[in-house]
Amino acid sequence: MIEAALRRIADGTYGICVACGGDIPRKRLEALPWLADAVLLETGVSRQQHLTLRRRILRWQPRLRMLFITRVALWRYRLQVPGFEMPAPVARAQQEFDKRLADVLDGMANRMSGKTSDRHNGFRISVEDLEKTGL
Repeated sequence: MIEAALRRIADGTYGICVACGGDIPRKRLEALPWLADAVLLETGVSRQQHLTLRRRILRWQPRLRMLFITRVALWRYRLQVPGFEMPAPVARAQQEFDKRLADVLDGMANRMSGKTSDRHNGFRISVEDLEKTGL
């Protein structure tokens, strides 16, 4: 649905009902911008199915929005976007955590392929160090 809405924005047809070709009121688009169809004009089984889907989307929307915002913020910290720089101790702990996690994953891959791993598993210590930084 979101991809279809983005395509309609790109080709200039966003805000026009895909079912009937009528204009969709701006207030409706602002409330649920990715649902650019005239469900109110639908009848029968498809109308009920679409209304059920909309209720599910509305119920999950706050959770999905928070998840998206959290993921964007985490990536900004990871990329060190201006204003999203990690304090030096946290950045060091994060780098150590990443390195040890990579070691753990390498060890798992080695064991799965029948190889032995000589790396020390300091992952637990790394998690504890990361938690001590206050994150």
